[in-house]
Amino acid sequence: MREVTAARKKAIEDKVLKKTLATWTKIQELKYSFESGRASSTKELNNFKISTPVNNYTVVSINSLKEKQKDAAIRVIVVRQGILMETQLNSKSIRKLIFKDEKGDMTHELLFTSTIQQFQNQMRNNNSYLIFDPIVKQINQSFPNVNPKLELIFQVTTRIEVKPDISYALNFSFKQFADIKNNSWKDEYHDVIGIVKRVKHLVCFKTSKKPTAYRREIILINPMLDTITLTLWDDLAFNEGLLLEAMETEHPVIAFFNMKAQSYQGVNQLLSFSTTGMLRNPICAEAKDLNS
Repeated sequence: MREVTAARKKAIEDKVLKKTLATWTKIQELKYSFESGRASSTKELNNFKISTPVNNYTVVSINSLKEKQKDAAIRVIVVRQGILMETQLNSKSIRKLIFKDEKGDMTHELLFTSTIQQFQNQMRNNNSYLIFDPIVKQINQSFPNVNPKLELIFQVTTRIEVKPDISYALNFSFKQFADIKNNSWKDEYHDVIGIVKRVKHLVCFKTSKKPTAYRREIILINPMLDTITLTLWDDLAFNEGLLLEAMETEHPVIAFFNMKAQSYQGVNQLLSFSTTGMLRNPICAEAKDLNS
């Protein structure tokens, strides 16, 4: 009999586990659908068919979500796609996305190893979605959070739908470029909006903590022809920075929020952090003025 190598054995185990998980997920989805009256018959349950109409869910704002809430849906816009991160614990992968909803409430969503492949190509910056059945849990105070109380986790039964017709009354508090450059704003977060003047190339480098890190500078200009430099780091420099680079010649209106000021050669610049987000042409008076 041919000896089964450790690598071959692991590949077989992973394949069986994946198939078992997929089957279990379908059964749980259909069981839930059937028990809640969504499945029309036992035959439908046995044939692995499911339909989940939007009106069977309660669509709520992010801050109205309750821990372990069921049958909840939220309407959101992606303001940061996040980047794949490897943890030191069991070599697990995590991807973190940041959303805003129609009221301006914000939270992040975590994708773990089991759901990254399922959702990684479905969520894009500046696109709007309905999200059904995420896991709602309390935040981990040991890490930076965009919401003071809760975070969301995608599970294998979570479902998303593209909703391009959603509008957002966002609660920005934009500062003037001159105010940011000429004042001391230590440890304060800032929102800023302007027209993209220049997108510099992505810089890749190593640090003592990261084998691969990214940095990119963006220069914004306003109607008074004032400019300000924004330094984007890591996934924001890579993902959202790549979008901006592709649109540089169009000079789009861009809003960044939750950025911090730092002095460089006597002038304040803005730096991104783990809670920074970006939107193209947000629905607000300032963007309307810049586009006119």
